[in-house]
Amino acid sequence: MRIGSKLAQIRKQRGYTDEEVAKSLSLNIVKYRCLEEDITEFTIDVLLKLADVFGVSVDELLSRNSSSGNDLKAILLKKPTFDGAVLSSQDIQMIQDFITRLADQSKKLQHLIELIGDDTDFLQKLQDLKIINGKLDNKQLLQTIEKALA
Repeated sequence: MRIGSKLAQIRKQRGYTDEEVAKSLSLNIVKYRCLEEDITEFTIDVLLKLADVFGVSVDELLSRNSSSGNDLKAILLKKPTFDGAVLSSQDIQMIQDFITRLADQSKKLQHLIELIGDDTDFLQKLQDLKIINGKLDNKQLLQTIEKALA
């Protein structure tokens, strides 16, 4: 696999747009797209920055090994240890389930933040439905939710 194709594959797996990666590298989008299309040669500096952005090794970007870098699911499949003890299959499954639930909750909270930010009557609706009591304004409610996500 060519490096540009590998780069595009990793970018998509990580859920980044090409614009986001270009911005993180301080490149304009056209220059970045030329990298993914193997039109432009990679500099060592760009390779190092890309490895940092995606949380992978330069070897993986160059397709020299097939490790999954910092992908937690891949790490959990390699029989990791905690405090020197190998995690059991049951421990690993519990961790994966917890992370999945946490990610789902995070998405729901992000959606709630978007709703609150777009709807000035949202707080009043929550009060009317007796979901919340007290005197919070939308800004305070958003801050409370954002702290919970941090």
